[in-house]
Amino acid sequence: MKKFVILGLVVAAGAAHAQHVAYWTFDQFTTNSNSSGVGRLDSTAATFLAANVSSSLTSSATFNTVINSATTNGQVGTFTGTVLSDPRAVPAATGAIVMRGTNSGSGSPIVNGQTINFLLTATGGKKINLTRVAFDYRHSSTGFLTSTLSMKVNGGAATLVATGWNSTASTFTAVSSTIAVVNATTVEFIYTFTGGTGASGASRLDNVQMIGTVVPEPASFVAVGIGAALMLRRRSKK
Repeated sequence: MKKFVILGLVVAAGAAHAQHVAYWTFDQFTTNSNSSGVGRLDSTAATFLAANVSSSLTSSATFNTVINSATTNGQVGTFTGTVLSDPRAVPAATGAIVMRGTNSGSGSPIVNGQTINFLLTATGGKKINLTRVAFDYRHSSTGFLTSTLSMKVNGGAATLVATGWNSTASTFTAVSSTIAVVNATTVEFIYTFTGGTGASGASRLDNVQMIGTVVPEPASFVAVGIGAALMLRRRSKK
């Protein structure tokens, strides 16, 4: 497994035991009967892009390009996925996101710079701590070989998390990048597809995972501490 360290973000890590705060395995799709077409994202992508998330979190995954939700066309669609880093108790190589060079897989120009954005939002007075982001990828020879992963915390400026993992391979490769996010309300990861050189060039993305903890906001800890101190004081006076 390749590992990459976050660039330019230094914050203290949380002490709680890390777990899968959210992960996407891209299961719900329909295989395309046209051999040159990508699979269809079911339920207009809503089901396909659903995440398994911790309680007190909401999530979304969005594209800035044409999604194949009904036909053979669409720059974004599905191909077979992998069990390589599947975090589930029973892994399944179901679907994977695939980005193609053009909407139809032929013609020109090649469209680079398209993104998929993964957004986590804490609710119910909770905060997000993250220590690692991981995913599996696979590129064809003319796929998006210089893709990058960036991160925004609480709607701030994007920070580069990882790049340089890209290589052409006939199988999936696992990538794990160390990060440090503490007491965030929102965390957004932006995967940018760049370096594509062929209309039918394809890059797959599967088993996207955010590892960390969801904790009460600091003010909650203060309130609990004050309450406990008052109780102890009252008992000492008795």
